[in-house]
Amino acid sequence: MGKRTTWRGPMVALAILGVALLPSCGSKKDPNRCSADAQCDVGSVCVNASSSGSCVPLPAIGGACLRNASAECGPGLLCAADTCVAPGSLADGERCSHNVDCSDGLICDWSRSPYVCGRPKYAGESCGHETDCLPGLECKSSGLFGGGVCECPSCPSDSVCGATGCITPGTIAAGEVCYHNVDCQGENICLWAVSPHVCAAPAKRDADCGHDTDCEAGLLCAVYRRICRPSCHRDTDCASGELCVGSALNSVGPICITPGSIGARCLFARQCATGLGCIDFRCAAPEPVGGSCDNSEECTADAYCSETTKRCTADRGAGESCKGVLWLANSQCGEGLYCRIPCDEPDGTPGTCELRLSSDAICDGCSRDECESGLECRSNPNGEGRRCLAP
Repeated sequence: MGKRTTWRGPMVALAILGVALLPSCGSKKDPNRCSADAQCDVGSVCVNASSSGSCVPLPAIGGACLRNASAECGPGLLCAADTCVAPGSLADGERCSHNVDCSDGLICDWSRSPYVCGRPKYAGESCGHETDCLPGLECKSSGLFGGGVCECPSCPSDSVCGATGCITPGTIAAGEVCYHNVDCQGENICLWAVSPHVCAAPAKRDADCGHDTDCEAGLLCAVYRRICRPSCHRDTDCASGELCVGSALNSVGPICITPGSIGARCLFARQCATGLGCIDFRCAAPEPVGGSCDNSEECTADAYCSETTKRCTADRGAGESCKGVLWLANSQCGEGLYCRIPCDEPDGTPGTCELRLSSDAICDGCSRDECESGLECRSNPNGEGRRCLAP
């Protein structure tokens, strides 16, 4: 007989392997172990899936999330400003990421940092995205640091761009939101002292303002105090006890001010009561000669702040050298003097302290305050050249 071939050995090996692959008696799959999100219950994700992964519940409302990724929050929640929230639950002023985060009627204002929920923007207000503006308005680039302004796309020839869109001029009632003066009924103006702007009667003397056009005729909006004050050319144009302060305080021209007491806001010492200086934009007792300073506004009237020592130094007399400096021109020269600098020389060029020029005196207009108070270096209407004349 021929030799029988047997498969016994291989069969036994397979049987042993099969037994090894069967779960042992009493073993059970761990529901918290995973290698992918799909193996976890709804509302959980697989953490450390590449090694010993485990199912972990997603954060609930108020839990932390990263990169505004809503997939990192529990079912039905959104990730807003790195926090899990319910859609439409955020109130005015709360941090957000998208419009859907905010309560009804609010948008996520991308023109602010950080983004917060707020009302939709009217025409003329800043925006960071088209959705910041009221429906029908566009967020047009303002050219300033990438920001924008809500504007009307275009208006018919008989309309103007109002706060909410194209309107007929002169139809917005008092107290209603506006964009320009022409929007308002009657003699009312679009008051910029409030936000949003509203139609109202022009602001009276000492009333709040945001722009010169907010004020009655003859008044200007004082930049440093945001109140309406009379315009002027000289101190005598103002009421008793007031001073006519130059156009550095206003974009249009000089205004009458009441000198401030200690603590009042200021830009220059002249805005403060006699004997006070302007220190850190507040009227305060000035430093005497020898006192420390950052600028001449902090020193007594008979001193200036030395650029080298940062100490209040006695004013220089007529004929002594000086240095005319922007904003603080003539601060090194004594009372009644100015720092005369040759024409065509840059600001800061050394000059000489000289007496300020009287009415009708010939001037060159190259030095600040070369004419006496109340006079300006102007073209001579009766001939060639320039003279110190009243405005």
